[in-house]
Amino acid sequence: MADIVEALVRAPEAPAGSVINVGGGHRVTLLEALDLLADVAGRAPVLRMKGPEPGDARDTWADLRRAHEYLGYAPRVGLRDGLAAEWDWIRELET
Repeated sequence: MADIVEALVRAPEAPAGSVINVGGGHRVTLLEALDLLADVAGRAPVLRMKGPEPGDARDTWADLRRAHEYLGYAPRVGLRDGLAAEWDWIRELET
């Protein structure tokens, strides 16, 4: 079962009204994610770089403490493997 699906299945175990972040547990830049996706897809994206927009977050990542405490959640699927699985699924839809 994929990490996010597992967290959703376990979500009813959390205290009512809890806000819980789910993710990989470490920071990944957009460019790092795009590099991984390019590797998985076998083609490089065409990027048009612009400056930040008002309100853009410079850095984000999921704080998994509540997910671990309330749900026993810990990520098991790495970003590259997750992107590869998603890419394969999308390719199957196209056929």
